[in-house]
This record gives sequence, C-alpha cells and structure tokens, in this order.
Amino acid sequence: MKFLLSILTICYLIPFQLSASDNSISTITSISKNEFDKIKNPNIGQIVLIKEEAALYYFNGKYWMKLKGECFPEPISPNIDSIVVSDKNVLFYFNDEKKATQQYLIKNMDSDNEYLVKESPAKINLNLKKGFYNFSILGKNECGISGPRSSKSIEIIEEQK
Repeated sequence: MKFLLSILTICYLIPFQLSASDNSISTITSISKNEFDKIKNPNIGQIVLIKEEAALYYFNGKYWMKLKGECFPEPISPNIDSIVVSDKNVLFYFNDEKKATQQYLIKNMDSDNEYLVKESPAKINLNLKKGFYNFSILGKNECGISGPRSSKSIEIIEEQK
C-alpha cells in the first residue's frame, strides 16, 4: 500500500523528474496498457505510469523495465539452535539477529498452530502428548513473513505432567 501511494504521489503530485546527468526535465506520462503496447519509438530514459497496473516503467534504450518497490527490511527466518521441553513448557532457542526489526512466528508443522514471539528464548505452553513434533521459525514484519530457513524435530517419550 505504501508503494502504491508513493507511485501515485510521484505521478500525480510531482509530474516532473529532474535528471542529474544533464539537468533536463522529463514528464512522467500516465497511460493505459493498450496505449503502452502501441509505443513505437520510446526515448531513452522515458518513464510511463500504466494506470491499470499502478506501475512505473522505464525505457533503458533497449527494453522497458518495470520499476518495482521493495519493502525494507525484509523479514529473515532464524536458524533454530535448540528446543527444550520442561513440564508443559517448550523453550525455543534461535539466533535473534533481527530482534529490533521483526517478530518471529513459531509453527508446529504437524498442525496449523502458530505462535507469535518477540525474542529468543521463546517460552510456549504446549502440553505436548507422546510423539514426534516438527517446528519451524519464520521472521515476520511489515513486509510480510519469510520462508522457513530450517526446522527441528523433537520426540516426546512420555506424557508431560
């Protein structure tokens, strides 16, 4: 959403772009996809906004490049160092390098259960029954959720009291 607002601000409130290389001013043109497809001889450095996509395209002299907005910083999944079971509690230890910029989503990969935590070690009351369990930890922030980096399995030999 922030990226879309940035594009709209650039294209509608600031209709000119100053080029640092030659101090010339070029207009950003807002056009339909159909009009874009009909452009025969674009100028090098030409920038257009395709209305239907709400996306900017830049002509580099050979082909059109879509200018993509990227969320920063992207979430990062930590490596799981260890999982310790004590009574009904499970402690998850993981490398917490992005502590200030993200949270962590602990997923029980054998069910749909997810637990949002802020730091390592993360203490969760799970009351696990006898059996095998597979967990992964994902990074989560405003940019979304990262893919899993690693997972760990544990075996509960006897029921927790």
